[in-house]
Amino acid sequence: MHGKLAIFDIDGTIAVKGVMPESMAAGFQHIQEQGFLTTVSTGRSYVRARHALAEHFETIISPGSFIIVEAGAKIVDRDGTVVKADYFGPNELDHVIDFSRVNADMIRLIWFTPPDISVPIPVWCKYAEDIEPERQK
Repeated sequence: MHGKLAIFDIDGTIAVKGVMPESMAAGFQHIQEQGFLTTVSTGRSYVRARHALAEHFETIISPGSFIIVEAGAKIVDRDGTVVKADYFGPNELDHVIDFSRVNADMIRLIWFTPPDISVPIPVWCKYAEDIEPERQK
């Protein structure tokens, strides 16, 4: 079976500053009426992508479509269940930690998205006063 798939980025493509215009939902419905499945590919985590698409999530993500999240590190279904993931191994994680320590003056924050979407995302901020604004984002 051959199908057509339209994949969109969120930030700067279908959403501006994290907000999706109402007109976008109608555009997605039109694309789907032309026989396309629609989905997104984003650097965001599943939870943040779902939040950005808000009430339009069910319209934008066609039934049966997968979502590419975390800059390609994960592919999830509409419910957020991981279908495919490429996680850091112990050596890679050690390199990230070492790089962060050596370059701490260049880093404002670091976060890690756990494989389980129900687990809160741990965030490290260089300055304590940055923690709450980042949490709010």
